[in-house]
Amino acid sequence: MERQVTIHGTRMCRISGWGHRLGKRTTDNLDPLHSPLNASFEKPKGYLNQPNIEPDAIICGCTTGTAGIVGLAIVACGQAPETICHVLFTCPTATEVWRSAHIQPPPAGFSQNSVFLNLHFLVVCTKRTQSQQSNIRAFPWIMWNLWKNRNALVFERCRITATSCVSKSLEESDIWYAVNEDHQKGNLPLEPTAPLQDSWKAPPLRYIKCNVGTAWNESSMMCGASWITRDAQGVPLHHSRRAFPSPVSKREADLQALLCTIEAMDNMKQMNVIFETSSVEVRDVLLNVCHFPKLKYLTDHLPRLLQGLGDWFLNHVFSSKNNVAFAIAESVINHHLSQSYVALGGHRWLAQTVQMESRSV
Repeated sequence: MERQVTIHGTRMCRISGWGHRLGKRTTDNLDPLHSPLNASFEKPKGYLNQPNIEPDAIICGCTTGTAGIVGLAIVACGQAPETICHVLFTCPTATEVWRSAHIQPPPAGFSQNSVFLNLHFLVVCTKRTQSQQSNIRAFPWIMWNLWKNRNALVFERCRITATSCVSKSLEESDIWYAVNEDHQKGNLPLEPTAPLQDSWKAPPLRYIKCNVGTAWNESSMMCGASWITRDAQGVPLHHSRRAFPSPVSKREADLQALLCTIEAMDNMKQMNVIFETSSVEVRDVLLNVCHFPKLKYLTDHLPRLLQGLGDWFLNHVFSSKNNVAFAIAESVINHHLSQSYVALGGHRWLAQTVQMESRSV
């Protein structure tokens, strides 16, 4: 067994006799489409031309089964043997992830023994024009997070939900494409400015929207938290600012701000509330509570407080949809406004911003 290190630092193994050569994989028991596809493709990107590696060898992550480790069957679904193709495509956990991402498999389903065929199908789908607006382009991140989730289940005994896996994959792919597309379009002529699509949106009728903001600075002794509620017409109903001693981390500060906001809505007997926060840290904590045992003293209170709000939703949004709440919270640090309060309506010095956002109603 030879070991290599990828750019991600992941150890990759090549087991002698496993048959990594593409020519050796075209046996009768494999998919009939494998042979013509194999002949039409160049060497995979994973090929490394090094003297100590056989030509045409593919560096691949070996599972516990193929590495010869005894007693480690698939803990995700109880099936065996554990293969790369099974973990990434045909395992019930993987099937649920692909379905949650709205990525349709081939008509006959993903191949059960050929990673090559499955990758070929996904790559072809990304080249279709209509795929630019779908989730298909995020498939590399979905595969990467499926493998990471498998390792988390084996080594940390922590199961990541399909929703969390898809959400993280889509966010990572959006960031990557945004950075690279912006770089490619930097020299293109500017087009007429379109209306801002990522601004605050009004809630449906009979609902109120509560935006939560936090201002945390490691060098500051104080932390600012705020919230503002608006109705379906975009009219501010209440707003609040709170200053409290700065926690040791932004994650804890953001979670405390959310907890105080939900507690305020419960005390004010508000019903049908849509909470919006831009904190990535809060999202990660709530989607993977088992990873943050030190914050259990905060997360344990959330279910009890949310029960009294009727219908409620907790959404993670871009910061551009949370400008007003952020501005109120930042006044604690920027202007040293440490007085905590709850008031009717909105802040007067933010009236123009609120009015502009209400035009999206």
